[in-house]
Amino acid sequence: MTDNPRSPTFAHRVRTAKPRDRRYAVRDDVIPGLMLRFHPGGERTFVIERRVRRHWRHATIGPADSMTVSEARREARQIIVGFLDTPAKTTGPRAP
Repeated sequence: MTDNPRSPTFAHRVRTAKPRDRRYAVRDDVIPGLMLRFHPGGERTFVIERRVRRHWRHATIGPADSMTVSEARREARQIIVGFLDTPAKTTGPRAP
């Protein structure tokens, strides 16, 4: 038995999850916002969603068939840094 009360782990849930009749997601317990999205046709895609400066940012990381959970986490960390480094959108000086 593991010391982690959140058993089973994200990697185990990814391996054992099955497609359903509607789209659903399994969330990671290590990186907030990282999830594996399951589509009814059987497609599985890693995605990240985070709230940055009061706006939701979304990014597709890639298909689960071509990457592991650790690769998806590494890519998610890079994407999160990119979200935070992106300057806030400005519309220019305000008119008086």
